[in-house]
Amino acid sequence: MAVGQLVFRGFLTPDGNISTASAGVISQVPVMVLVARLLLFVPSVIAGWFVSQEDVSYWVIAFAIALVFIVLTIAFELYVHPRLRARRKG
Repeated sequence: MAVGQLVFRGFLTPDGNISTASAGVISQVPVMVLVARLLLFVPSVIAGWFVSQEDVSYWVIAFAIALVFIVLTIAFELYVHPRLRARRKG
């Protein structure tokens, strides 16, 4: 499977993998691989604006952007969201 391809069809096997059939070939992709690909999709697009995909540091920059998104999400949930709920209640 090429880098950047997402698997949208398949079924979950009892051992926690997703089994897909493509042209008669059955392959198993761990669920965490799909989660990581979904989490790195938007950061990889943003990293593509600044760095060529052939550059060695491309995925390092994409990972750094993903970490920034995670930190911003946590900060929003800890500080902004409770204030918005408190304003709505009172």
